[in-house]
Amino acid sequence: MFPLLLIASALVAATNAAEADPVKVGVYDEAFCPACRNFVETQLGPTYDQLKDIMDVHLNAYGWARDWPDGEGYIFDCQHGPEECDGNQILGCADKYVTDPDLQVAFFTCFMSQSYRVKRPWDDGEKCAGELGLDWETIKTCASSVEGQILHHEAGVEFNSLDPMPIGVPHITINGMGSDAAYYDLKGEVCNAYTGTKPPACN
Repeated sequence: MFPLLLIASALVAATNAAEADPVKVGVYDEAFCPACRNFVETQLGPTYDQLKDIMDVHLNAYGWARDWPDGEGYIFDCQHGPEECDGNQILGCADKYVTDPDLQVAFFTCFMSQSYRVKRPWDDGEKCAGELGLDWETIKTCASSVEGQILHHEAGVEFNSLDPMPIGVPHITINGMGSDAAYYDLKGEVCNAYTGTKPPACN
């Protein structure tokens, strides 16, 4: 009987571990948007630290930018100036070349936590990459090239294809659905959306 109990307990544990998919959290923002930076610093970063085991985060930095073809790449007009275009491209390239999800979110959070009043995207990117032990030269080369322009354009195609179209940024989605409540309580929205056994941080 005792071995059967152990087997049953193991089966229950395995079932709980695989009982639900992680909550898909989409974060659509732009590099120097104050409200976006507030959300990333006060909601995304802390929530991910507590609930990363049940979160699948997708990052998209484009917002209200516009772009036009220019040779093999694109030229951009960004809401908060050309530095924002640079910042968006840095974030897009970091998302491509930083493959560890924890480091992706950490870089994004670090970058968005710097001062938005003094726009220094290249300094901020180098600072955050250095703090996290990331390959800044690869990110910088990408972000300052046609590759970064293409990634930025693709982020725009995705953003502009959202249905319904966002009316503001940051625009947060929970499992593909826009969530205004997530701006103020991302942790609560993730916990509510998770269909498996709630982790202790949700209590």
